[in-house]
Amino acid sequence: MEPKFPEFVTYAIPVFFLLIFIELIYGVVKGRKLYRLNDSIADLGTGVLNRLFGLLSASASVAVYWLVYDHLRLFDLPAQPS
Repeated sequence: MEPKFPEFVTYAIPVFFLLIFIELIYGVVKGRKLYRLNDSIADLGTGVLNRLFGLLSASASVAVYWLVYDHLRLFDLPAQPS
């Protein structure tokens, strides 16, 4: 059994967006342009693709387990003791 670790990325996403928003407000107040639109879109797209890849790999693991269970199991165990 694998040890359970917290999903740091999932917990960090709201903090990440909050810090970006604070930095954006700071840039507007100081009159600096801190972000370029193309960099922001590329970074956001990379983060979304990372999360989608995690979802797809988890789905593939479940599909392989289901396939092996359906076609290669040797016997069934009853759900309730007899």
